[in-house]
Amino acid sequence: MHFMNRRCAILPISDPELRCKLFDSLVLPILSYASEVWGVDEKIGDAAELLHRKFLRQDSTANVIVLAELGRFPLCFHWWRQILRYHNRINNLSDDECLIMCAFVESMQDPAHLIWSHKVHSWLQSQSVGFSIEDDIDVRTGIGNAKNHYAQTWHQNYLSSVVRYQLLQPEYVIAPYLSAVKGFKSQKPVSRLGCGCHGLRVDTGRLLPLAQQVPREQRHCVFCASGAAEDEHHFVFDCPAYCAIKNRFTNIFWGPAPTLSSFFTLHYSKVTTRFLRECFEHRNFLVAKQSGHTL
Repeated sequence: MHFMNRRCAILPISDPELRCKLFDSLVLPILSYASEVWGVDEKIGDAAELLHRKFLRQDSTANVIVLAELGRFPLCFHWWRQILRYHNRINNLSDDECLIMCAFVESMQDPAHLIWSHKVHSWLQSQSVGFSIEDDIDVRTGIGNAKNHYAQTWHQNYLSSVVRYQLLQPEYVIAPYLSAVKGFKSQKPVSRLGCGCHGLRVDTGRLLPLAQQVPREQRHCVFCASGAAEDEHHFVFDCPAYCAIKNRFTNIFWGPAPTLSSFFTLHYSKVTTRFLRECFEHRNFLVAKQSGHTL
């Protein structure tokens, strides 16, 4: 994975969708080696999933948002597909290879393997897919149902950061700005704001010791006298500290009563990312000025 990242930096390849395809072609096969055997083992699976999230990671973004931002699913769905395909492949062996089939059936019935087979049975039942050792399994339906269930569960996640992200990105697909805006430097400001790892007080306030934490709505902006919480909407639309910058980007605020959702939906462009980058840079300057340092 590190070698692939280095090559992408040299070439350069920055498109997230293409990088994910490279990961699936070059790294995932290694992480999935013999997954027909260990793919239902949580400890091994968790270690591989940790590497997957490390590849996708953006700052301190929540795991579920990291996956949703790129329309990705946990690697276990790939491993389950491998298991079900392996089962079907065994079923379709020729008579000359029936010994392998007999060994597979016996292992599924062996008490020493009941934990593994029980997990396979339980998972298929949870996806409303019937399981029989003698019959082929509808892999497409099983995996499709599992992914739909995961996406529905994601939409029912009430974690505050996930709820805010869903307002900007309601569909479980790769975020449109990743295709509309090219290059890490241009994508980063939009990603920081959308994923909630932007460093505003509503974000940093949750990192304080428990005794110093205050409710989100009370994490007031320290760069203006409005008394409003320094959240994403205040940062983009309301805070007077950034008026000089906004006056140079009036075209992206055109329209009646703009909202943060419409801002993300309608204005994926280099102009938007330049505006956000300048705002973040100006905020860094204000923070340094307040602390008595210069950048």
